[in-house]
Amino acid sequence: HDRCPHRDDPAHMCPLRFWGFRKEIERHARTDAADGRVRLTVPQPLQDKLDLFSCAQVARSANVQKPDFDPPKGVLPVLKQVFRQLATPESWQAWTAGVQELSPGFLLLLSHSTEDAIAELPALEISNDVLPIAALESAYVKGPDARAPVVFLFGCSTADPELGVWSYVERFKRKEAALVVGPPSTISAQRATRFLELALPIFRQAENSGRTFGDVLPEVKRAALGAGDGFALSLVAYGDTGWKL
Repeated sequence: HDRCPHRDDPAHMCPLRFWGFRKEIERHARTDAADGRVRLTVPQPLQDKLDLFSCAQVARSANVQKPDFDPPKGVLPVLKQVFRQLATPESWQAWTAGVQELSPGFLLLLSHSTEDAIAELPALEISNDVLPIAALESAYVKGPDARAPVVFLFGCSTADPELGVWSYVERFKRKEAALVVGPPSTISAQRATRFLELALPIFRQAENSGRTFGDVLPEVKRAALGAGDGFALSLVAYGDTGWKL
């Protein structure tokens, strides 16, 4: 910001004035559980690299229209340009089976936040299949052969901070996700697709460069804002951003 030629011009608002566009800001789940059963996946010596692009898995809410998901203008063709393998399960049972069989390093949920009718607890819906957040275990997140995956949790208020102990983000983190990326607000499938179309090539270009996720995310957010997408203002990565791409 100090070197911005427009910094004293009231007609310009330089994004580098804001920490979210020039710093790594981490948000972590609490680790002070008295029983010691809380495990968070963080980078370790010689075990600090993501396997982001070998395989991806994506599922959508029934609220997401097929044209916003399928070719030619949906999210699937965007993902197919970047990932070597792609799975598209249509139930939570199929989702778990895919995670355990393929060990994807990138998980994308275009899901809907709802409430389980029986448990009366927050739940995520894909393809009209509802999963109470309390039922989400490690089998839904990390496969047997995978490094810790990155979860992009887009949709209907999936990163709502008011959920507290029932936070979807915190649950994914506690069940061995390396990072959970999402906005506190609702994002449409069309907007998620346009963002991923811009963001994924930037992340892919940094693969094997030694740069960390935290190095690249502010660059992605600046690019999105520069392209006119204010969604970048609300995007947050939860977890340790020191994972290498």
